[in-house]
Amino acid sequence: MPTFREAAQRTFEANRTRWSPKTAHNWTQQLERHTLPVLGDLPVDQIGREHVLRVLTPLWGVKLDTPEPTPADVMDSAAASAPR
Repeated sequence: MPTFREAAQRTFEANRTRWSPKTAHNWTQQLERHTLPVLGDLPVDQIGREHVLRVLTPLWGVKLDTPEPTPADVMDSAAASAPR
């Protein structure tokens, strides 16, 4: 099972060609600043509600230039690429 950091990198690689350079930069910057410190080393199948809330709670009420790459974005990507 990939870590959240690995899944985030795969998500970035899968989407960066359709993003502007600014969006790609902001997406990774926000992810590195807010999400990876909390979820980065966790296997995606071990991430629960409490982990997600630890990322999102400090961001509520804060305006970001680019929508925060939510843990759900990366988890959806990880699930889609998981072996069946």
